[in-house]
This record gives sequence, structure tokens and C-alpha cells, in this order.
Amino acid sequence: MRFWADPAMKAEGQINLAYGGRSIYLLDPGGTCVIEFMTKPYAEVPESRPTPV
Repeated sequence: MRFWADPAMKAEGQINLAYGGRSIYLLDPGGTCVIEFMTKPYAEVPESRPTPV
């Protein structure tokens, strides 16, 4: 299954670690929109954004 660390789908196969949680983005089954899955809700902007892994 293909996934991305960003909604623009530029970091394929990586996990977004910003905001103290993990999130990934997938295309819906029809391939028309991006769905975000996250382990922690967004809070304040982090002091520094980690590089996706």
C-alpha cells in the first residue's frame, strides 16, 4: 500500500513525525482524495519539524 508523509504526496513511504505523533496520507480507493491517519491530534506548531522517516 502506498503512503506519504505529506498531503502533497512528495515523501512517499515516509512517516510524518511532526507534533509528537505519527501520521500518514493515503489515497482513497477511487484515487480522488487524500486521507490522513494520525496518532495524535495537532496542537501548537512544533519548534522544529523533524525530517520524515
